[in-house]
Amino acid sequence: MSFGSAGNGSAQHLALESFKLQAGVDAIHVPYKGSGPLLTDLIGGQIQYSFETMTAATPHVKSGKVLAIAQTRTKRAKGHPGVPTMEEQGFPGFEATTGTAWWARASCRRRSRRR
Repeated sequence: MSFGSAGNGSAQHLALESFKLQAGVDAIHVPYKGSGPLLTDLIGGQIQYSFETMTAATPHVKSGKVLAIAQTRTKRAKGHPGVPTMEEQGFPGFEATTGTAWWARASCRRRSRRR
C-alpha cells in the first residue's frame, strides 16, 4: 500500500506519519512535488491514499474522482458536513489542523471501517 504527500516534511506527510503510527499501518510514503501531481496519481491509481488539503481535493471530490474518507479536524468543517472526522472513523484524538483530510480514489469506495 502506498500513501502520497505533497512532499517530504509537508503537513500532509506529517499527518500521514501520525496516522501510520496510530493505525499500525505499514505503508510506503511517496513524496510528490506538490498537490497537483499527487492528486493526478491518486485519481490514476498509482497511489492508494493521501492526506491532502481540502482546498486541493474538493474539486476532485465534487467531480466524483476522489472519495473523502475523513477530515483530520476535531469537528467537521462547515464546507464538508457529510465527511466524518478521523475520530468518527475510529481514530480517537487524531488531529491535523492544516485542513487536511483522508482521500482515496473514488473507485475504492467501500463502507467505512468503524471500531
